[in-house]
Amino acid sequence: MEKLLKAFVVSLVALTLLIPTSSKEGFAASVLPRVLNFITSGTATAGYQAASGTATVLSKHLPTEVKVVPTTGSRETFPMFVTGEGDLGNNSAFDCREAWLAGPTLKEFLRGNRAPIQLVLSGAPNWGGVMVAADSGIMTGADLKGKRYVGIFAGSDSITKLAHAALANFNLRPDEVRMISVPNVQDGVAAILERRADATGSAVIGMAALQELDITRGARFLSFNTSPEAVKKFTDIYPALPVKVEPKKGVVGVREPITMMEYDYYMYCHKNLTEETVYQIVKTL
Repeated sequence: MEKLLKAFVVSLVALTLLIPTSSKEGFAASVLPRVLNFITSGTATAGYQAASGTATVLSKHLPTEVKVVPTTGSRETFPMFVTGEGDLGNNSAFDCREAWLAGPTLKEFLRGNRAPIQLVLSGAPNWGGVMVAADSGIMTGADLKGKRYVGIFAGSDSITKLAHAALANFNLRPDEVRMISVPNVQDGVAAILERRADATGSAVIGMAALQELDITRGARFLSFNTSPEAVKKFTDIYPALPVKVEPKKGVVGVREPITMMEYDYYMYCHKNLTEETVYQIVKTL
């Protein structure tokens, strides 16, 4: 989470420096919307935490109220921009691309429309992986064979793809685990906590849901296989990059040096949000 927030700030500073000085004049006096809706993921996710922090800063320092609106996932999130309910949002690069192009994972829910979004900033990475309970005895991806695996996330086809990409990296087929479906990522962690599942195929560093699991049963991320063939099996399904993660105080679930998958998280806005408003948001952050 610390790395995500640092990258977030660096991206903001860089973007501010790229805006021509001449365009700044008059922006400070512009009238901002009285309310902005920040559409994000569920309340126990890192995305929600980032959105809440962003909304708090903006509401404090701008003459506008930024309301955080959690959803079950991308199937619910991006249609809210089509209907005009969403002003700001944050999501993975994969989901934003699918929304922008009305790609196969979201086309049905967008009713064939491309989501009317534009990029505000990029560069904040998610570090994700497969999560198990430390007391489960599961130590490697190969140990998942025959186990109860949360690999279907009803709120997001992209997260389902992420979970299936993890299985492919572990050289497992979906039919070699006992597949479980949940609405969203935090429910995947809850299923482990409640002993309804042995593993969830999508969890990221910084998720609040991991802390309760860590307190009760211990939380453990499984390390991905790093051979070129194994990495390709993952990236053929979901675009990401392997990254080494070391144990560190406050990094829940990383108990030894492991490899996780990194993918960018974007902050975006409705295309009708004015340039002046977007500038004030970036400058304030």
